[in-house]
Amino acid sequence: MLPEIKIGRYALPSYGIAIYLGLLCLALISYREAKKRKINGEDLIYSLVLALLAAGLGAKLLYLITVLPSIPWSKLSAAEINLALYDLLRSGFVVYGALFAGFLSLWAYAKKYRLNSYKLLASIAVGLPFAQACGRIGCFLAGCCYGYPYSGPLALSFPQSSLHPLPVPRFPTQLVWALGNFLFGSFLLFYSHHLGRRASSAKQVFTAYLLGYSLLRFCGEFLRGDLIRGVYGPLSQAQWISIFVFGFGLVLLITNKFKRKKSKKG
Repeated sequence: MLPEIKIGRYALPSYGIAIYLGLLCLALISYREAKKRKINGEDLIYSLVLALLAAGLGAKLLYLITVLPSIPWSKLSAAEINLALYDLLRSGFVVYGALFAGFLSLWAYAKKYRLNSYKLLASIAVGLPFAQACGRIGCFLAGCCYGYPYSGPLALSFPQSSLHPLPVPRFPTQLVWALGNFLFGSFLLFYSHHLGRRASSAKQVFTAYLLGYSLLRFCGEFLRGDLIRGVYGPLSQAQWISIFVFGFGLVLLITNKFKRKKSKKG
């Protein structure tokens, strides 16, 4: 839709700008949450930088795992293989790969420096939906992750490109996802404020993120028109992962409720 924003002689990638805005939102909200949960500022900065590096690697790794098997390497010439490898390295990331690697690095950092892991995870999880919303706006501007063919109200047409090969009207899936993430992030902010600083609140907030995001992603996948991530049976790869994440969130929810009831009886 608008892959580049021109400022004088310079052309800046709109997707990159959206990602940087998302990271700024994440940093500001995480700082607010970490301060409330009495996490040292230096610990937040170091752990967040580590998580971002891990997230970038995880997002790229899961993308490569997903895409590599679908490429007919034996039928490509040497020049085509080099071009394919270049394209794979310069583009393509999977959100769930970023989340898994990022959360794992945060957990490892907390264990290494004897911090409360759920306080650290919750502090960053509250800001994630806003960062993800900015990322979806970046997808909209770049023309990737587009919706299914659609000619009703609010239908959008994207210029034909390598990301969007068929110039047909589409459902505005990226914008719906962005709105959903903004609303979900607003809910998490309210929920975190409502729970306050009590001991179990961090685990509840992190659990709410896992349940809410996985449900939002699972439903949103039905609105997509690109199949670059693959379909396995009746569901996409992201939907199968969402089921796993939602199930893990349910386990945390149930165990958290059980522990609270046990503590009240004690």
